[in-house]
Amino acid sequence: QSAYGGTSDHAFALTPNPANLVILGSQALVPRQFHSGLTQGIREALEAHGLRVSFLDDRFYHFRGGNLHCGTQVLRDPR
Repeated sequence: QSAYGGTSDHAFALTPNPANLVILGSQALVPRQFHSGLTQGIREALEAHGLRVSFLDDRFYHFRGGNLHCGTQVLRDPR
């Protein structure tokens, strides 16, 4: 048994990674955090840049080692 409680030597993130958000125009789609303090800090930081923030439940991806962007097909326009 590993130090993380499982039978694997792999570590898993305790919270979804907010860096894997998806931005659509002025809307930021962010993985829902499991701690309200993280949620508030992320919201404040993104709203300071003029983004509207929506937190989405991405537990399906998170508990399988993925994140919100894994379930999207976004055409990016780097400027």
